[in-house]
Amino acid sequence: MKNENFNFIVNSLDDKALYQEICKKIKDTDAISFKLLGLVPLVSGLGVLVIWSLVEKMSPWILLLTGLFGALITFFIFHWELKNLQISDTFRRYAEILEAKKVQLENENIPSDSAMAGPFTLLRSKDKPQLLSLKNLKGWDKKKAEIAIYGTTIVFWLLLSLLVLLNSNGLM
Repeated sequence: MKNENFNFIVNSLDDKALYQEICKKIKDTDAISFKLLGLVPLVSGLGVLVIWSLVEKMSPWILLLTGLFGALITFFIFHWELKNLQISDTFRRYAEILEAKKVQLENENIPSDSAMAGPFTLLRSKDKPQLLSLKNLKGWDKKKAEIAIYGTTIVFWLLLSLLVLLNSNGLM
C-alpha cells in the first residue's frame, strides 16, 4: 500500500526535471514549517494575553478548558509538523541520490560516495558548515528547534490553565 505512490518509472523522467521538482517540494515543505514556526507561538502568545485579560470576567472553567484546548491544538499541529519534516527529509534523500548520480556520471573514475555533489549532499557531510559556533548549540537542527518552540508553546498554554486554576481557588 505504501509503495503505490512510487509506481512511476524514474527512467522516463529527465533527472534535471525530477531534481527541480524535488527542490520545489523541499522549498514548499520548508515554507509551511517556517510559517507555522512563526504563527503558532505568535497566535498562542496573543491568545494567552487576551484570555488572561478576561480572567475576572469569565468562568475559570472556561479559561481552564481554553488553556487545555490551546495546548492540545499546539500538540496536534506539532505532530503534523513532524510528518512534514519526515516528508522533507525523504525529498532531501532523493535529492542526494540524484546529486550522487550526477557526480558519478561526470566522474566515472570517482566513486559517488567520496565526491561532494551538491547542496543536499553537503548538508549531510561531516564537514558541513556550523551556523553557530557555540558548543552547546552544535547539533541543533530543524527538528530540535521545532521541539523547543512547540514544547515551549504547549507549556505556555498549560501554565495558563494552571494559573487560572490557582487564581480561581484563591491560591494567588
